[in-house]
Amino acid sequence: QDSNLVQEYLLKAVSGEEDGNFNRFMVGDVKQSIYKFRLARPELFLEKYETYKTDEPEPGSHMLYSCAGEGYIPQGDNSMPSDEEKKAGQMSGADSRRLPSCLRIDLARNFRSRVQVVDTVNDVFGRMMSSEVGGIVYDSRAALYPGAVYPENDGCVSELILVDKPDKGDDLSAKQAEALAIAHKIKLLRESFLVTDRGSGEERPVKYGDMVILLRTNSGWDEEFKEVLEQEGIPVYITSKTGYFAAVEVQELLQVLRVLDNPCQDIPLFGVMKSIFGGFTEEEAARIRSHAKGCCLYEALKKFAEDYGDYEGGNQGIIPEPCISEAETKATMKGPEEDDIVIKGKEPEEREIPDGDMACLGEKAAAFLRMIASYRAYTVYLPIRELLTKLINDFGYLDYVTALPTGSKKRANVEMLLTRASDFEKTSYFGLFHFIRYMGQLEKYDVDYGGAEQLDENADVVRIMSIHKSKGLEFPVTFVAGMSKRFNMQDVNQSLILDMDLGLGTDYVDPDRRICNKTLRRTALSRKLREESLAEELRLLYVAMTRAREKLIMTGAVENARVKWERQLELGGGQLSYLDFVEAGSFLDFLLPVLPGTCVEVSVTEQEEMAAGALAEQLHLSGRREALALAGQQADSEAEKRLRECLNAVYPYAMLSDLYTKTTVSELKIAAMADRDEAAYHTFEEKEVQPYIPMFRREEEKVSGSVRGNAYHRVMELLDFEAVMKFAEEKGMEAGQGIFSTEDEKALASGVRAFLQKEAAEKRLTEEYFQAVNVRKIVHFLRTPLAARMYQAEKNGRLYREQPFVLGIDARRLKSDFPSTETVLIQGIIDVFFEEEDGLILLDYKTDSVASMKELWNRYETQLDYYQEAIQKIYGKPVKERILYSFHLEKY
Repeated sequence: QDSNLVQEYLLKAVSGEEDGNFNRFMVGDVKQSIYKFRLARPELFLEKYETYKTDEPEPGSHMLYSCAGEGYIPQGDNSMPSDEEKKAGQMSGADSRRLPSCLRIDLARNFRSRVQVVDTVNDVFGRMMSSEVGGIVYDSRAALYPGAVYPENDGCVSELILVDKPDKGDDLSAKQAEALAIAHKIKLLRESFLVTDRGSGEERPVKYGDMVILLRTNSGWDEEFKEVLEQEGIPVYITSKTGYFAAVEVQELLQVLRVLDNPCQDIPLFGVMKSIFGGFTEEEAARIRSHAKGCCLYEALKKFAEDYGDYEGGNQGIIPEPCISEAETKATMKGPEEDDIVIKGKEPEEREIPDGDMACLGEKAAAFLRMIASYRAYTVYLPIRELLTKLINDFGYLDYVTALPTGSKKRANVEMLLTRASDFEKTSYFGLFHFIRYMGQLEKYDVDYGGAEQLDENADVVRIMSIHKSKGLEFPVTFVAGMSKRFNMQDVNQSLILDMDLGLGTDYVDPDRRICNKTLRRTALSRKLREESLAEELRLLYVAMTRAREKLIMTGAVENARVKWERQLELGGGQLSYLDFVEAGSFLDFLLPVLPGTCVEVSVTEQEEMAAGALAEQLHLSGRREALALAGQQADSEAEKRLRECLNAVYPYAMLSDLYTKTTVSELKIAAMADRDEAAYHTFEEKEVQPYIPMFRREEEKVSGSVRGNAYHRVMELLDFEAVMKFAEEKGMEAGQGIFSTEDEKALASGVRAFLQKEAAEKRLTEEYFQAVNVRKIVHFLRTPLAARMYQAEKNGRLYREQPFVLGIDARRLKSDFPSTETVLIQGIIDVFFEEEDGLILLDYKTDSVASMKELWNRYETQLDYYQEAIQKIYGKPVKERILYSFHLEKY
C-alpha cells in the first residue's frame, strides 16, 4: 500500500505482466498507507482491491492479500458475515472490471487486539471512512474481526481523555497539562490494571514497559512530555534521531570542557557549578554571584572564596601559567592590583569574621576553584579522551548517570562522547579549544548523533515515539496523545502547487497592478491536495489506534473541554460529513463528531481536578512521612539497635578481599615494580625510538613486543644444537669446528635459518614467529660461553627447558596484613635451567627494549627470586647462578 509509481512500473517489468505472466504476490492494508511524503500512491492498491476477484486462485495468477476484515462488526457482535453478505460484497463495485487472472484474499482476523480495541476501531472508522471521506469504504470487507483470545477484563474499555486547556499566563502549557493527565492515568493503571503476559498467557500487573505514548510528530512534544513524566517519577524513553547534544549528561561534560578552556564564561560555569562536578544549589550560586558585581561569575567566585574561604587570589595556585592560551590571556588580562592577594582597601586582619554558613560556602567555592585549576593543568599534556576519562573516573560520573532513569542510554551517550573525542584526535586538529569548537559546529549545523540506542526491549520504561515509528509494532497499553495538534497544511497554501495527475497550479500575478489572486486551477489543486493530506491523517489515526493490544487511551487538550463535549453530545454522533472532513484541523476534529453512541468512554479533566489531585498526592506523601517519623519515635529500642548494627555492620574479613588464592609470577613481578615507585620510573625511562615509516609502507604492521618475546622463547625452546651444527656444516662451516667457536658467522647464520625453516615447515614454529625472529641475534647467543654450557648440559641430559611449576607461599609475604594461616599458590614457567657439578644455573630470556642490564634486573629480580625458590624446593639443590640474557642488548 506504500508503493509509488516508479516501484509499480519496476515490479510490472520484472514480473513480465505485459507478456501475460501473472506471478506477483502482494500483501497490504490501504488504511495503513501513511507515506505520502515519499510519494506513496494508495490508489494503486485500491485499484487492485476493487478489480481482483475473490474466487479460487488459478495457476500463474496475481495474488493480493488484503489485511482487512470481511465484514463490519457492530459493537458486541463477533459473528462473521453470511455467505449472502459475502456474495453481495463481491458483486458490488467494479464487477465488470474484475481481472480473470488476479485473486484477492481478505485476511479478516485480527490476532493482536482485545475485542474492546477491535470494536473501538470498527465503531469509529465505520463512521469516519467512506468513499467521500478518505477515499476508503469501511464496509463489511474492510472491518476487523477479533482473533486473539484474552481473559475477561472490564477495565479494557477504550477511553478519550479531554484535558481542559490552561488559560494564558498559567504555569502549565497545554502540552504539559496533557502530559500531567497522562502521568495521572499511568499511575492509576499501575495500581490495579492487569495485562496478559505474552509468554505465559497469565494475567499480571501492568508495567511501565507495557505502555507507549504515540505522537503525530515528536518535534516540540516528546521533550516536554518526558520532562513532566519524569517529574512525576515515571521513567521515560524517547525514540528519536535527534537529541544527543540536548542530553543532560553530554551538556554537562561539554560545559566542563568549556570551563577548563576558559572559565570566564558565565553560562558554562554556572552549569558546572549546578552539576555533580560542582554541587552548588541555585541559591548558593546566586549568593556567590551577588557578592561581586560588575565582573564575570568566575571573578565573583574567586572573590567570594578569598573573603570567606581559605583561598588565595591571583594566578598562583589557580591557573598554571602554561594552561592559559594566548587568546584567553588577552581576554582575561588584568592589572596587578586586581590580582593582589589582599582585597583592595582592606588589610587581611581587618576582614570581617563570616558566619558559619558563609564560611562553609566559602570553603566549598575554594575547593571548586582548586579543582578547576588542577584539571586545567592536565589540559596541557593530556589528549581529550584521556582528559574526559580522568574527569569521568574521578567523579564516578558513569556510575552516577547509570543510576538515573534510562541510565543505560545515558551511559552510552557518555561513551559515545569519548568515541567522538578519539575520532577528533585522528584529525589534523588538536587541543581542547579546537575540540570544543568542533562539537559546537556539529551542534550548530544540526549534525546530531541522535543519542545512543542502548535501550533493552525489556526495559521497564514508558516509550514515547511517533506514529510512523510505531508502524508494525504493538503495545499492551497505547496512549494516542496530542490529538488536538493542528495538521501541517503548509503545502496546501503554497503559491505554486504540483500534482502528479493534474500538473501545475499557480497564483495569478499582475505586476502592473501589483496584486496576486488565486486561479481556479490552483484552487482546484489546493483542494485536491488538502483532501489527500487529510485522508493521510485519517489513515495515520487508524495506524495509531490499531497499535493497542489490550487498552487504548486517546488524549487531547482543548479550550472549554467540558462545554465542547456536552455540545457534541447534544448534536449526537453519526457518519463524518464531507464538510467536517475538509474543515478538520486535528485528530479531535475527526473524532468528536462521531464519538457519541460509540463504545469509547469520554472523560474531561479540568485544571481544578488536576490541582486537587496533585495536592492530595502531596498530602498523602506528607502523611506517610509523618507516620514513619512517629513509628521511628515509638520503635522498640532493642529492635532499633539490631537494625543499626545490621546497617552499620563491617565485613570482618575485608582485608582478605585482596587475597587471591592463585597468581602468577608475572603478576607478582608487576606488583613488586609498583612498590618500587614504578610510576616515577616509567616517567623518566628512556623511550624506544620509533622509526619513521613512509605512508606506502604503513599497511605493513610492526611486530608487537609480546609477539616478538613469545617468538624468541619458542625458538629457544625448540633450539637443537646438534641440528644447527649439522645445517651449518652443510652450508660451508668447517667440520668439527663447532658452532661455539667458529669464525664463519655466515655459515652459522645459514645453519640457524635452515633449522628455523625446517621447524616452520613441520608446523612446530608459526610463520608469524618465524618472521619475528632476528637470525643474527640467535647466532650471537650461540657464540657465547653460556650457549656452550647449555650444550654440554644437554649432552649430559641435564638441560631443562620451559618447566612449569606451582609454588605455595605464606600469604604474609605478599602483604603483612594477611593471616599466616593462608597460603597463596604461585604458578609460572621457567625458561631454562641446567645442572653442573656444583649446583643449578637458572636462565631467563628477555626481549625488552632497555638501556642497560641494570634496568633489566630491576624489572625481573622478583621473578627470578620465585623461580629460584621453586627450583630449590623441587630439586633439593642450591641455585649457584642466576642469569638474565637480553636479546636486545645481546649480553647477560
